[in-house]
Amino acid sequence: MATKMPTLNFLAKLSIATGVVLSTASPGHAFVNFSLEESSPFNTPSAQYTEDSSGINLTIDNAVGTDLPTAGGIVGNAAGLCSFIQNANDSGGFRCGYNAPSGATASSSLTSFDFTFSSDVFLRSFNVSRLNDVNSAHLSFGAQNFNITSTGVQNFSGNYLVSRGTPVTLSTSPVVFADGFLGGAVRISDLQVEEVPGPLPLLGAASAFAYSRKLRKKISAS
Repeated sequence: MATKMPTLNFLAKLSIATGVVLSTASPGHAFVNFSLEESSPFNTPSAQYTEDSSGINLTIDNAVGTDLPTAGGIVGNAAGLCSFIQNANDSGGFRCGYNAPSGATASSSLTSFDFTFSSDVFLRSFNVSRLNDVNSAHLSFGAQNFNITSTGVQNFSGNYLVSRGTPVTLSTSPVVFADGFLGGAVRISDLQVEEVPGPLPLLGAASAFAYSRKLRKKISAS
């Protein structure tokens, strides 16, 4: 004779009776917003942001470009993180906080860097806060491409999963400059992700189900 499987109603009552958590997935998951704005310019090999309520860390590093400052090329200020820089022949001076003391020259450029998270996340959106002397730019954020012609929020399509510790690269090419010079910058002020659903603890499940036959009769009769 086939054994009758416990119903959801039975499992719920069993959970209450024994204090055992039987859920396998969290019902809701927070959106986490990383503000990439800085009160003053910084220029480091890597930059780390922590979202206090979630505890998720975001690390930005592995800057790639030409003639980058010796500090590493990750640059930001109150307008946000600099996601692209090209200084050559720019009459407006150095961009993105790169200046003579930092080691930049008139040919300095930044074309890509990596984002790494301390937890599995879905990428949801980022905000282009400023275009400095740039008419348009093509951003590749991992496997998704964006044609940037104005400031504002850019949304990722689908559930773009980034696994914990796996770098996702933001790269920029090509760029159309507004002032006729080979110089400009694109800035990002915010990056929003969503925590990936995960299992909740299944505490004492084996012990609880050991009493299932006995409790099932009592619960069915109630």
